[in-house]
Amino acid sequence: DLYAYLKQEQMVFPITRSSIKHILPLQFDDAFICRATVTEARYKIAMDFEIRRADSGELCTRGRGEQVAVKLPDMALEFEIPPEITLALGF
Repeated sequence: DLYAYLKQEQMVFPITRSSIKHILPLQFDDAFICRATVTEARYKIAMDFEIRRADSGELCTRGRGEQVAVKLPDMALEFEIPPEITLALGF
């Protein structure tokens, strides 16, 4: 499985960039739906996401995040996402 692969390869994917637009607040007990779409998975993993209230579908938050592949224990930056990961993400 993918988790076993990452553990064996000692690979992590730290967040390197994120941007968030807060549109409507959520309250403490609000149910919500978060949808994320991977938009790139070659040199970095980039995904767009949105959070909506579950009951009304109102858009609360929209954003984008980027992650890179890093090899442990040296924290060596990988310049491409490994093929096993890109395949698992549908690329």
